[in-house]
Amino acid sequence: MAKVKKELTSEQRVRIKALFDAGWSYRRIAKDLRCSPSTVKYTLDRHDATNSHQNRKGRGRKRNFLTDK
Repeated sequence: MAKVKKELTSEQRVRIKALFDAGWSYRRIAKDLRCSPSTVKYTLDRHDATNSHQNRKGRGRKRNFLTDK
């Protein structure tokens, strides 16, 4: 059975940042939140780049609004 990918909640992102600031390692945070260490690293890198834990606007494929093809 394949793993289901789920998006981190805002509370989880805040917790990742708080635990990292408290001196926890990526692996320890990942084990506590039951996600991968790469997810923790990506979340912290994104926080450093944007200084926010919120989702980015405009991510993903743009919708095509043409009705007649």
